[in-house]
Amino acid sequence: MASAPTSPAGRSSSRKTPIADYVETAGKRRKEHRAGHGMQPGYPARAAAALIDALRAALDAWEDGSRSIDFTD
Repeated sequence: MASAPTSPAGRSSSRKTPIADYVETAGKRRKEHRAGHGMQPGYPARAAAALIDALRAALDAWEDGSRSIDFTD
């Protein structure tokens, strides 16, 4: 599966005052996230376009299927 730059390590993952009991575990992971934030490979716009295309295709198939069972009279 491809990846794309997002914001999981952005502002939403930061904490002004770290909890001392978690510095060695979650604190270490937060530092790793910050180090790679914004460096993920991929193209978010291209990913969004692919998702929109897939959604349109699914909706078209759903519409065709639902119309095929309509009343005919």
